[in-house]
Amino acid sequence: MEKFKICPLCGKRNAPIALECEVCETDISTIRPMDEETIKTSIDAAEQPSTIPLTMARICEECGFRNPPNSRKCQQCGEDISDVIPTKVESVKRIHFILSSLDGEFAFPIPEGKTIIGREAAMSEYLTNKCFVSRNHAKIILENGKITVENISKTNYTYINNEKITGDTVELHDGDIMGLGGNEKDGKRQDQAAYFMVRIGSCI
Repeated sequence: MEKFKICPLCGKRNAPIALECEVCETDISTIRPMDEETIKTSIDAAEQPSTIPLTMARICEECGFRNPPNSRKCQQCGEDISDVIPTKVESVKRIHFILSSLDGEFAFPIPEGKTIIGREAAMSEYLTNKCFVSRNHAKIILENGKITVENISKTNYTYINNEKITGDTVELHDGDIMGLGGNEKDGKRQDQAAYFMVRIGSCI
């Protein structure tokens, strides 16, 4: 049976020999590979912590973000940092906010400020074939370490933990399930909707 290394930050399924996550470049060298059966029976499989502290970092010249020393691009702004020389840094925890698809195929680092997500907005590369997701479906706001979501779709809705958003913005917490264009009924999800888990984690 095929095995994967589950990224503890974004939930991406990586090859069992991977040393870093191919989506967010988190160090996964200490993560134990698991097969599908183990993943299904372990809800906390994506929360295995890396035991290697970050004492060296590549500091992005564009935004100042401290990246792991083996990073090739900035985790915050996407700038190429492959030519930046790693330097010694103090152990400062940084918080990452990520929407991770429940199928393990996509992870979206949430940027500071307001972000529109949808088939023709942010995350379009994953949502483009999800017919129940509107072109501009929801607004994500990350401010002062807090994430909120607002439904802006006029045809389909946004669900948090299977509850439809009917009013103003709703605050999101680690582990919340967001459904774009559908909710879960009788343990089944709609194929043309999109489902994500909110992941909030810190790294040094």
